[in-house]
Amino acid sequence: MRARIDETLKNEAAAVLATMGLTVSGFVRIGLTKVTHEKALPFEMRVPNAHRPDAGKKRTR
Repeated sequence: MRARIDETLKNEAAAVLATMGLTVSGFVRIGLTKVTHEKALPFEMRVPNAHRPDAGKKRTR
C-alpha cells in the first residue's frame, strides 16, 4: 500500500508511535484490522456544529 503523507507529519507520528512500541506500518495494520472487524472507523469522527456555543472547544471529563 502506498500513501502520500507529509514527511513532517509522518516523522512526528512515527516518533509518538515508537514510544508505544509501534511503527507507522504496525499502526496502519491495527487500524485496518479494527475497521474490518468492527465495520467502523477506529475513532469517532465529528464535524463542529457552528450553531453550538461550544463548537470546536475540547471537552473535558
